[in-house]
Amino acid sequence: MPWFKVHDDVLTDPKLCRYFSKQERWDWIGLLTLANKSRERGVVRSPDDEIAYALDLSDDEWASLCAKFQERRMVARRALDGALVIVNWAARQYDKPSDRPAEVRERVRHHRETGKAADPQQRPDTLEPGAETPCNAPVTPCNAASRDETPQLRQEQQQQTRAAAAAAAQTRRAGT
Repeated sequence: MPWFKVHDDVLTDPKLCRYFSKQERWDWIGLLTLANKSRERGVVRSPDDEIAYALDLSDDEWASLCAKFQERRMVARRALDGALVIVNWAARQYDKPSDRPAEVRERVRHHRETGKAADPQQRPDTLEPGAETPCNAPVTPCNAASRDETPQLRQEQQQQTRAAAAAAAQTRRAGT
């Protein structure tokens, strides 16, 4: 997957802003990029000298920065193989359902099948020809009014409104 999420709080996150320089924050983004390119997303298995080279740091600069990341619990060394694990990667880099179209198709197919089995009387393909399709909910008043409204009815309502306004104005004039 070539993309990864950089949340907008990266600019204001107290952990980053208070403890890391602008260059170190940029190195953090670089480390996230390496973690994203990894076969196991969120885990950097490269040796430290390769990570330092990728981030354009000396070995000592990388060792110091890595220690700061570990101190702030942003990364952790995996005991099993020494790989560098980005903490909370899975929470921030979750996949959307649309990233897996086959699973979406299966879920939709299952949903449709359970809907058909639920109430065959409600399915449009089981209605008599010319029968009205039952609704799931009552029609909203707004839509019900506009459905019954015709141009002629609308014009009559406007005329009645104008006549009522004119009568009210005439009554006010007569009273003064």
